[in-house]
Amino acid sequence: MNRLAKIIFPVFGVLVAIGLWMTWPTDETDIPTEDIVADKMPSGQPLKHLETLYEEQEGKKVLILRYLAPQIARNGGLIDAETAEGDMDYICRSTGLRLAKLDKNAEEIIVTLIDQPLERGARNPAVTQFIKVFSIKDNTCIWELF
Repeated sequence: MNRLAKIIFPVFGVLVAIGLWMTWPTDETDIPTEDIVADKMPSGQPLKHLETLYEEQEGKKVLILRYLAPQIARNGGLIDAETAEGDMDYICRSTGLRLAKLDKNAEEIIVTLIDQPLERGARNPAVTQFIKVFSIKDNTCIWELF
């Protein structure tokens, strides 16, 4: 039994270490998508997570959260800009602050809602896009005019 234990326990330890290594997040963005989409928007609109990015902009570390929000479409959409603002505030407070804590240097959070897929930075006049920039102070989202 003692000989068997000397073989089994080290092998078991290596397998556990490999399992932890394989499932451990490699960076801030390795968070399941369902965790990134806030449970329920104040407006009730469904959102689909498009991407989460960490960038350096003008010397600041910025967290960027992009969501597909078909109901903000200017033609036939049910959600107006004012209502969408409430959703973006909610995303910043719930998801944004939580993700920003993973990177202690994040100074801003940018929340973007678009009504149809569009590459970041691209322009398309047919796409409705709402963008809201927040600074982070005392674990609070503060809207920044840009």
